[in-house]
Amino acid sequence: MKRETLVDILRRVQGSGSSGDKFEFGEAIEVTFYLGEPGQAMAIRTVAACEALPEYAVARTVDPEAQWYIEYGAVHAVTTRDRKEKAGRRAGF
Repeated sequence: MKRETLVDILRRVQGSGSSGDKFEFGEAIEVTFYLGEPGQAMAIRTVAACEALPEYAVARTVDPEAQWYIEYGAVHAVTTRDRKEKAGRRAGF
């Protein structure tokens, strides 16, 4: 994914606050980054904030609290959803 694409996606996240290329996600929204190849990706869940630097992004997660330094080319998908959707589990998921 290109830097511009990631920034555009993060700007569209409902309930996010942004200042330039820094994004904060509130407690009502869950943001997940998928790194690697489709079908074999690693998920970074509960992203609380992301800063889009010129060469890479810095993502901070809520649980466990950590910072991830990510090359843009490693990101192939970003998902967002309301946290209240996590209440129940569905068979097969």
